[in-house]
Amino acid sequence: MKIEDEQFTVRIPPFSNLGLLRHRFIPGDIEWFENAVTFIHYDFKTESAEVIYKWESERYRMYDVDRRETFLNPSIEYIDGRPIEDGLLIAAFNLRTFAAKTSTAYLNNKDFNPLTILGVWVKG
Repeated sequence: MKIEDEQFTVRIPPFSNLGLLRHRFIPGDIEWFENAVTFIHYDFKTESAEVIYKWESERYRMYDVDRRETFLNPSIEYIDGRPIEDGLLIAAFNLRTFAAKTSTAYLNNKDFNPLTILGVWVKG
C-alpha cells in the first residue's frame, strides 16, 4: 500500500501455489478463496465507525493459480460529500475462505483468520 498526496494505491500481488500451503491451522475443507480490501473511518466527534470503501475479488479455486495483479485507487477523501477532517482511517486486507463457490459463510476461524491491518492514519 502506498499513499501520495492523500491518494491511496493498494497493490494485491498474484496468488500462487495456495494448494501447497496446507498448514495445520488451515481448515481441510477450504476449496475457494476471495480477497477483500476495506477502508474504515472512525470519527472522534461522534465516536462511531463507518465503512467508506469496500472491494471484493471474484472467488477462485484453491488449486488454480490466480496470476492477476490488482491495483486499487480508492478515493477516500469524502464521506457523502463531506471531507474527512477528523478521526482515524483504517485500511484492512482479508483473505476469505470457503468450502464451495456458492458458500455464504467464511471458513475463517480463531486459528486461521488471515486479516491484515494495512495501516492506520490520524486525520485532523
